[in-house]
Amino acid sequence: MTKRFLAFLSMLCCLGLASATAVFAQDVTPDPDDVELPGQDIPRERRAQTGFKFLSVSPDARAAGGMGDAFSAMKAGSIAMFYNPATMAYLDRKVHLAAGKAHLETGLTIVSHTSGSTDAAVEQAAMLEKMGVHPSAWVWAHAQHVKDSADLPPVARAGAWIGLDGIGDKTIMHHLDVLRHMRRFGMLHRVLLSHDGNSFRYGNRPFKPYNAIFDQFIPLMQKANFTDGDIHQLTVKNPREAFAIRVRKTATAEASG
Repeated sequence: MTKRFLAFLSMLCCLGLASATAVFAQDVTPDPDDVELPGQDIPRERRAQTGFKFLSVSPDARAAGGMGDAFSAMKAGSIAMFYNPATMAYLDRKVHLAAGKAHLETGLTIVSHTSGSTDAAVEQAAMLEKMGVHPSAWVWAHAQHVKDSADLPPVARAGAWIGLDGIGDKTIMHHLDVLRHMRRFGMLHRVLLSHDGNSFRYGNRPFKPYNAIFDQFIPLMQKANFTDGDIHQLTVKNPREAFAIRVRKTATAEASG
């Protein structure tokens, strides 16, 4: 059974998840802490127009370096699933169920590259909850690609982690917009920040340094009235909590043993 399960986990790559319409809608009230920053007058769609380039990048250096992107997504510290935009098909659901079972056995965090598909994200969270896996065991990676940031707070409020990935000079204002939206709803404690794509070479692209968050994004956050406490929450407390290795069950699952 163990061999069959591990063989199934090796299929965790490039399986479709949906680019979908929003299922949540909320009124956004003005944030008194918000301030106008350079570039705010740039239309949102222009700020984020380079965002989906991550879909052309292999999610793993080992896979890109000679394995034809065929590899197991089981890694030390997390269970990573990479999806291209498509509807959540039968096989995708089986993969997600396998990830849920793996979490219950290992306590590893599930990182799902769901990107801008709110429908797929909601379905994934519901599937895990039905299995008895608490939403705090799951990261919605590349969530900054949603069409409407109002989709994110309800998922975060349920306990899931919202990954804002690929922070760099070309997308930094869009990332800040999404982060400010999460602040308006008091959800900074459910957000994860990452540079993404720094650990491997892609084509002729040189390695990216790990400095955009510290040299560019944090100073921009400070100008936008994010406190030192907010920054510590996002850069220290949240990742420490999100990637702690422990089994996280729903209250119902805990009660049933």
